[in-house]
Amino acid sequence: TIFFRLLLAIPAFIVLTLLGYVAYVVVFLAWLYALFAGKLHAGLRDVLAYWLRYNAQTIGYASLLTQRYPSFSDE
Repeated sequence: TIFFRLLLAIPAFIVLTLLGYVAYVVVFLAWLYALFAGKLHAGLRDVLAYWLRYNAQTIGYASLLTQRYPSFSDE
């Protein structure tokens, strides 16, 4: 079942890669916003927190640390 789980992790890594590209753009925009406004916008913060959460879930699943497949929900 370990090999099967690694096969199941491939789509999660593809999504994680795409989210990573989005996160790079959001980090730059968040930096600009924080530079001029003096604080981080909640929406930008939430996008980065979502990427970090999905990253941790995907790495944990691929490393066989958890049985739970990476989820798009907040739960």
